[in-house]
Amino acid sequence: MNENDQNRRAPQPPAGYQFFDPNDPASYAQPTAQQEHANTYQEDTDAPKDTTEQKQTGENNFIRTHKRSLIIGACITVAFALFIGVAAWILVDHFSKDATQDSTTQQTTQESLTEAVDVSQLDLEYSDRDSDASFNEANATTITLDDGAVISGSSASSVSSNGQTITISGEGTYVLSGTLTQGQVIVEAEDTAKIQLVLKGASIHNENGPAIRINAADKVFVTLAEGTTNTLTDGSSYTLDEGSDEPNATLFSKADLAINGSGTLNVTGSYAHAVNSKDDLVITGGTFNITSQADAVRGRDCVKISGGTFNITAGEDAFKSNNDEDATRGFVLIDGGTYSVSAGDDAFHAETALLIRGGEITVTSCEEGYEAALIQVEGGNSNITANDDGLNASYGSSTVSTGGGAMGAGANAGAGMGTDANANAGASMDASTGGITNASMDMSVNATSANTSTGTSTTTNNAPSFEDTAPSSSGTAPSGDMAGNGGGGMGEADSRCQVKISGGTLTVNAGGDGIDSNGTLEITGGTVLVSGPENNGNSALDYASTATVSGGTMIIAGMDGMAQSFSGGTQAFAMVSATGSAGSTIQIASADGTVLASFTAPKQFDNVVVSAPGMTDGQTYQLLVDGTATQFTASTTATQSGMGGSQSAMGNDPGSMGRSPDAAGNASDSTGSVPGSMGAPSDATGSSFGESTSESISL
Repeated sequence: MNENDQNRRAPQPPAGYQFFDPNDPASYAQPTAQQEHANTYQEDTDAPKDTTEQKQTGENNFIRTHKRSLIIGACITVAFALFIGVAAWILVDHFSKDATQDSTTQQTTQESLTEAVDVSQLDLEYSDRDSDASFNEANATTITLDDGAVISGSSASSVSSNGQTITISGEGTYVLSGTLTQGQVIVEAEDTAKIQLVLKGASIHNENGPAIRINAADKVFVTLAEGTTNTLTDGSSYTLDEGSDEPNATLFSKADLAINGSGTLNVTGSYAHAVNSKDDLVITGGTFNITSQADAVRGRDCVKISGGTFNITAGEDAFKSNNDEDATRGFVLIDGGTYSVSAGDDAFHAETALLIRGGEITVTSCEEGYEAALIQVEGGNSNITANDDGLNASYGSSTVSTGGGAMGAGANAGAGMGTDANANAGASMDASTGGITNASMDMSVNATSANTSTGTSTTTNNAPSFEDTAPSSSGTAPSGDMAGNGGGGMGEADSRCQVKISGGTLTVNAGGDGIDSNGTLEITGGTVLVSGPENNGNSALDYASTATVSGGTMIIAGMDGMAQSFSGGTQAFAMVSATGSAGSTIQIASADGTVLASFTAPKQFDNVVVSAPGMTDGQTYQLLVDGTATQFTASTTATQSGMGGSQSAMGNDPGSMGRSPDAAGNASDSTGSVPGSMGAPSDATGSSFGESTSESISL
């Protein structure tokens, strides 16, 4: 037997086993790890297998098992990878869209008004139905409120009631009367539906939200029935929509809203706003007695009013349009009506344009009277008393005081900002730093805070501020050279900001600037009577770029510390230094004593800017204060620090306000013209001119 035969005959251990003792074939070692694993898949694991077929079967079972495991694992891995990839794509896409949307929104907000407002692009028209207060009660649906509702009429099927909530879902005319002590009326209709709600002696109170809530419709017309008084009130806390800060008004609408008729509507906004439309708000008639915690009358896209009587007490703005994302929206148009306004912030505020074309407007208290990028006064009678600016042309949520025009130094400064100890401004400029070296100069900063409320689905106990954040303008400080020409010399002008006055009568009593434009001022007509601040930190007339006059009558009285005159125009003007107190009568008179205009100042002053029809370039006129005259020469161009009408005495001494020099060339209060009279000559005795003999004509 050769060695090979012996090996063939020797018993062999099963696959995966080895002999413990080669001389003892019955002695087996423990199975290897491979066989241990394979054995779990064999039908009979009690007996070892010692044939080639059995060996191959075990190996095949092992391979098949591992293949199956590998395939399943690979499938799971691929599926998981796909899931992670899809999820990642969704998340990236979602946040990318959000970021893009946020960026776009921010860019749109910041760039929504990139140039001056184009009035021709604004929708200033009224529809026929806006002013049509007629209705046929026989063909209407009547809703009688009595802590519930009795419903009858042609569209009764479009009205549902659960006792406290009345919901209107279809187009038609609905006449509401009676009292709902706790509940609300909701409009939830198709976006093509036009609905007329006639308030005919209706009183609705909702402690937790709006009394009337318009969620969906094309346009809703609220008609105040003749001879009726209607009342809408709310509570001091609301249940807000989830993830929202709305609703936020006693009369709240997400659709276009028009109010007409001759009845009376009393609205109390204890939570926030009184009347608020998220789209257009149009009012053509009615008597409104409104008290609000925040804004009184608010339309996001626009507010247009052609008539009505308004008695407003607002915690924030009285009338407001706040769309800052569209240059053709966010405007307020006043075509008529009678207004008595007390506001905690602005009396009339628009993001883009505020157009006053008519109406009798009396603002008894506010921070700023008229505020918008473009303020355009074409008619009406406006009488504004403001703690801050009377008119403020600015774009954005905050403005910096333009601070007047006379920030220069040197021989031609002549506006009270020089270094002379007798300078009226009481402050000087540090030439090396450009700063004000006298801390007594009150340089006010007018900042409108912007608060963002956060809405939740729970009841809010206190009314939040609903002031929309808007971008600050880049031109909130005036431009001009260091001599004070054409601006305040404190920053760049904003070309979007304009004040245009072409008609009407505008009377302003301001604690800040009387008329303030962070861009340009243009007066072509009308009557402008201004009593500016009693401090030298603001001015009666304040602009950042240019101020031109080509028509109209102006008496603008204030303090000379930050005073500006017009920069030019086709109608002659002048800045005159003259002192008066509260109640003093200011008159512009020709050389022969003919009175051209008159104004009774409610506060003290020592500087007056004047212009009137008939004033001619180079001619001499008189400014009379309680009969005491100061002569001045009118001009159509700004000379000597942009004051107009100034004479040679301007600039003989920095900051001397044009006092006539003495023999040594210094400013003098004892000889020559009346102190601060812009260098106007006196009579031979050096005294002021006598009282005009003409009859005073008060404009």
